Amino acid sequence: SQLVYDFAKVVTTRKPRAFVMENVDHLGKSSRFAKTRKSLKKIFMDAGYIVEDGVLIASDFGVPQRRKRYFMVGVQKKLNGIPLLPIPNGGKVPTARDILLSFPPPGEPGNIRTTNAKINFALNPVMRKSPYAGMLFNGLGRPVDLNRPIQTLAASFGGNKTPIIDEKELRDGTPSWIENYHIKLSEGHAPHEGEAPDFLRRMTIDECIVFQDFPRNYDLRGPKSSIFRQIGNAVPPGLA
Repeated sequence: SQLVYDFAKVVTTRKPRAFVMENVDHLGKSSRFAKTRKSLKKIFMDAGYIVEDGVLIASDFGVPQRRKRYFMVGVQKKLNGIPLLPIPNGGKVPTARDILLSFPPPGEPGNIRTTNAKINFALNPVMRKSPYAGMLFNGLGRPVDLNRPIQTLAASFGGNKTPIIDEKELRDGTPSWIENYHIKLSEGHAPHEGEAPDFLRRMTIDECIVFQDFPRNYDLRGPKSSIFRQIGNAVPPGLA
């Protein structure tokens, strides 16, 4: 968390007409970082900047992802009363289903960069109110709610941390297997063991690129773990 002060030093040394700082949403909402926010604002204001800050959600700006990030924006003079932080555009946001159905099935041309990590049932599931939270399967990959924008794409995706998609629900319109499994667990049924049904699969790199609001043919290079990290560390263009 100290790197933000290096950023502040660059700004106050170079004195650009404006700056934008982006970070995880906890920096903007956690009481733990209240002192950091206050001291950063003072540094910038003492250097002559007008500063506004707040947490923005990517899906408020047409990005098909519920990504929350903290932004601090500063300018050397007020821009005729124009707010420095953007205002949500109120437009329709694609759901996970909309994006996923725009792709062929995993492994076919146009969607070949698959994630092959197996999906096994958690022996001791961590239950939450929503079937799309908690831990019903091995690893940190959460199931995808097809009726909403995707959850935040993390830089740690890859392997068993990659989100899980119900292909039968997606392409055949069958009831959500994951929701039904969650109901059974909530009613006290014993968790399943071994591998999950083969119609549950991990999200592909090609799909993640579009969920991050990049052009479909955007050129990212390196091993899969590196590409997932590049996607997860980026600001979605629609929000930027």
